Amino acid sequence: MDDLLLQGITAYKAGKRDEARKSFITLAKQNPEDERAWGWMYQVSNDDKERIYCLKQMLRINPNNE
Repeated sequence: MDDLLLQGITAYKAGKRDEARKSFITLAKQNPEDERAWGWMYQVSNDDKERIYCLKQMLRINPNNE
């Protein structure tokens, strides 16, 4: 598992949403085709616009939602 993903998940489970969000944003920027990064980023998003963007990215990667 990617270090950033693990770091973000650990921060999220510890209740550190901002720290987790930073990890997932960095991961999504480094790996824009990683659906997991966008999914976790969606979980810690601060606003609806960001969540909609994450959903669009996940649909772009996996249009059939498989």
